Amino acid sequence: MEKHTQQKDTIPTITIEELQLRLQQGGNNMLIDVREPSEHELSSIPGSHLIPLGELPSRLEELQGANEIYLHCRSGGRSAKALLFLQEMGFKNVYNVEGGILAWEEKIHGSQFR
Repeated sequence: MEKHTQQKDTIPTITIEELQLRLQQGGNNMLIDVREPSEHELSSIPGSHLIPLGELPSRLEELQGANEIYLHCRSGGRSAKALLFLQEMGFKNVYNVEGGILAWEEKIHGSQFR
């Protein structure tokens, strides 16, 4: 249990509000949805790229060159696993989107992104 807590402390996060600002500012950043295709079809954050968690190890080249990488899933669990994996692979400036798409839909409702 202690090891899990230590890992959680090493997970950089970004709030939905911060993500919205960074997406509006543009730049060479990537928003990666690590959910399954069926979930992505139901709802997605505009501009996100679908790379399901299970496919991430074989698709790392798609992330090369990004200044920052934002990872999201439904509520934050799978994207936290993806972040730890990417850190192990040497990626820097990787952030877990707090609350995932559930938070996006709740907090950004009615914005230009809907």
